[in-house]
Amino acid sequence: MMNHWESLLTVALAGAGQQSPTFAGDDPIAALLAQLPAERAAALLSAAALLTPYRRAAGEPLSLPAAPAVAPPETLTACGIRAASHLATMLAGHNPELLPEWLTLLAAAGKRVPFGS
Repeated sequence: MMNHWESLLTVALAGAGQQSPTFAGDDPIAALLAQLPAERAAALLSAAALLTPYRRAAGEPLSLPAAPAVAPPETLTACGIRAASHLATMLAGHNPELLPEWLTLLAAAGKRVPFGS
């Protein structure tokens, strides 16, 4: 696969008008590359479209950040049934402009939204 990529780079750097891409080998990718259009520029672009995903897949794996720490257990108590009902009403689209005030008052009371709301 790498020799196919190097052949593609050679043609791309020299210019498609200077030479045609040639891909030798008996691997499945070479068989696909042999079916490219005869026109030089189209062959170059088609080869790049075919080889780029293979090259990326064979590259170094992405490094992922460490998983965040598990949140501590919830210590706040849930708000009451009436407050939860008001929240459900606002989330359903009735007076949604009151939601910021509702959340501020909830935080000031030291409460949380009930689980499953």
